[in-house]
Amino acid sequence: MPKGGKKGLWNKSFKTQTVETDVTLNDFANNEVLTERLRKPALHSFVREVKQFHTSEDKSWYEKDLEEFDSEEQCLKNEEGDTISTEHVGTQREKVPKEVKHGCYYPLDIWFTLSEYIRPEDVATFAALCSSAYFVVRTYTFWINIYKRYYKPEISLPEALQPTNIDRPYCLRASVIRSLYYMYPPFTKRLLPIHNTSVDEKLYRLNWARCVSLWRVKQGSKWVFYFKFVLKDRCLKNSSNTSSNSQIINRKVKNSCWMSGASSELSELIENVNINCEEGYCVLCMNCQHFICTPPSVMGCHLAEIRVSLSRDMRNHRIQLGFTSRSYQCSSKVKSIISGIILDFDSVETVQVLNWWHPRYPAWKTS
Repeated sequence: MPKGGKKGLWNKSFKTQTVETDVTLNDFANNEVLTERLRKPALHSFVREVKQFHTSEDKSWYEKDLEEFDSEEQCLKNEEGDTISTEHVGTQREKVPKEVKHGCYYPLDIWFTLSEYIRPEDVATFAALCSSAYFVVRTYTFWINIYKRYYKPEISLPEALQPTNIDRPYCLRASVIRSLYYMYPPFTKRLLPIHNTSVDEKLYRLNWARCVSLWRVKQGSKWVFYFKFVLKDRCLKNSSNTSSNSQIINRKVKNSCWMSGASSELSELIENVNINCEEGYCVLCMNCQHFICTPPSVMGCHLAEIRVSLSRDMRNHRIQLGFTSRSYQCSSKVKSIISGIILDFDSVETVQVLNWWHPRYPAWKTS
């Protein structure tokens, strides 16, 4: 490369161009130095303009195909993108703010009107639509309307679920859901067993659940054993809230501050529709032919093992429940109930796991 390099050639050509007044075509065609190139956005826009010019002269609008119109729209979009990208402020590009499209907000009256046509099995879908629908689902009006919609006088309901006792805000949601399993046919069909077996399929869900209480009831010559558990896979926040709520009620009653200004916390608690004292609990119900001793030391322990086999008479089931005081599951294959309690129930006729909404759930039984 010569000593001057490209800079020297550029200076030489610049000097010759400044001396000559007229520029001929031969000067550009046989020039040794490349002229300044156009930038790509400008070059692309120039090429598009030429193409559009030729297409507009060749065909009129009624002679064009649909693909040609689409290509023209795409070219216009590219031009808009090029103009945005070519605008610079120093070394930084201008950030064009994007248009944010906000949704349409409807008043609560519309959502209350729509809630009158929602089926009970679609409540969760309706509540997930927006915050207004979620607010409607958590109101007293929504749940009392569902109860009145499906209530019939000829249906036999427990005393706690009668219209005279259910017309209160406290625990209204749980009471309405409980009553739907008496009145609403799609919910009553869910309680029917799918398979003709005496052992509930949800029995193994109680693995490592904590036993809260147990009791037994004699029915003729047979015995019914009940074990109340707190499920491990459920969030226990609601149960802790209910225990704290009961403490608030007891404290307010003991201090006799019903008419004072400090009772606002208690009034909010009583008017809460969505409180459910039994959420997160389930009851294991077993019908046995013989009496079996159940020690009260089982309460507070975790159900570590469940075994189901045939009884000695080969007619019923034999269920073994292993309880341990440990709250964690052992990773090794060693028996986790060596230091625990094993309850052996022989000749068990039926086994059923009852959730809080089930009609046979003991908490809803009347005295």
